Amino acid sequence: MKKKIVVFNGVHGAGKSTLAAALASQDERLVFYPEVGRKVREEVTYNALESGEAFDREVMKREMARDLLLMRSAHVPLVETWHMGNIGYVYARTPHLVDEFTEKLRQQLTYFEPVCIFIHIDWDVFRQRITEKIQPHQVEELIAFYQVIRNATFKLYDELGLPYHIIENQGSMAEGMVKVKECLAEHLD
Repeated sequence: MKKKIVVFNGVHGAGKSTLAAALASQDERLVFYPEVGRKVREEVTYNALESGEAFDREVMKREMARDLLLMRSAHVPLVETWHMGNIGYVYARTPHLVDEFTEKLRQQLTYFEPVCIFIHIDWDVFRQRITEKIQPHQVEELIAFYQVIRNATFKLYDELGLPYHIIENQGSMAEGMVKVKECLAEHLD
């Protein structure tokens, strides 16, 4: 039997971490696992537009290692980004790694059954929430970068036959939580 996991994807600033942490604190079935890439970013000088192959390979290596922990968890892992989100970054930064990383995800899908939830915000909200270390003149370039990631994530869902839900998170955290809880009620209850 496959291990059920909940995966939150979405662009930077969509509220993935905030919603996931709050949800896990309210639902004893869930344990939150933050984005692996964030931890790697904290360890190196990082710019979303400039990171490359070494960064993406390190994220994949750590994600694969963490998957072993997810398999052993007595709870339902609530994972921020996971492989499909990471592969979205690879499409945008290092496309020559896409096939290799997608094959690794295919292998993981023999063990995992992800409930994919894409947390969506519009680009005006994104502009308000930007915390990336970029210059002001790079905002539109960053939006184009995240459009590639978003589109690649949806393409990957479709290519791998992964059902997914899109949650609009333009408003308050409370509104987002209601929508996420409704979605999870379909899959976990």
